[in-house]
Amino acid sequence: MKAVNGVDDIKVFAKLDETTGNWHAIDLQTRKPYGKPLENFQPKVLSSDELQGNIESLYKTLDDDAELNICYATALRTAQADKKITDRTFRSIIPEVLNGGTPRYNELMNVKPDTLKDAFNTSDITESGIITFVSKKGYNEGKITHAIYIQKASNGELYLYHSNSHALDSHLGGLTTQPARAGKANVYKLGSEQHAGIQKFMGSGPGYKIAFTPASTLNARVATLAK
Repeated sequence: MKAVNGVDDIKVFAKLDETTGNWHAIDLQTRKPYGKPLENFQPKVLSSDELQGNIESLYKTLDDDAELNICYATALRTAQADKKITDRTFRSIIPEVLNGGTPRYNELMNVKPDTLKDAFNTSDITESGIITFVSKKGYNEGKITHAIYIQKASNGELYLYHSNSHALDSHLGGLTTQPARAGKANVYKLGSEQHAGIQKFMGSGPGYKIAFTPASTLNARVATLAK
């Protein structure tokens, strides 16, 4: 959080309000939030280990609903564990992807012709976010077929979190090298092999275009479109 002079950083311990999506300062003794929502607050960027620990903690609090076993839920829950979205945002988005995606999902996630791309480029990943895969042709032409979460960790490294795509796992090397696991997700550090693997996956089967949605925009878009 920036000081009044806009230069110095001030350390603030804060908690995300799961209902409103606002951050509030917390009392370190009581661990309870207080005061007005913090303006322009930027939460700490987590390391890969911190995010994986948060995911394990989050999943311990969730019921084993069927929705948690789909790729979209895995990506969104990872965003929630990364402190980027609230449970309310999760609940607003998840119904929109249960049958191949709806126009509202596209609106919430900003998936449209001019945001869909034919190539995966790490330079596009300026922060953590969700990548939506859209089928180019075949039975599911134009429909959402997969979603993954890309974490840009505190050290700048990229990590991919996803579930329920044997085909993508095969291109990422997960059939020969066991990926890490966190909650429902297979976790891959994105090196050159995985970068090439994503592109190969995009060219396989019916072919796929992708749209990247920065996680920081999701709460705001859900709140705005709910009005």
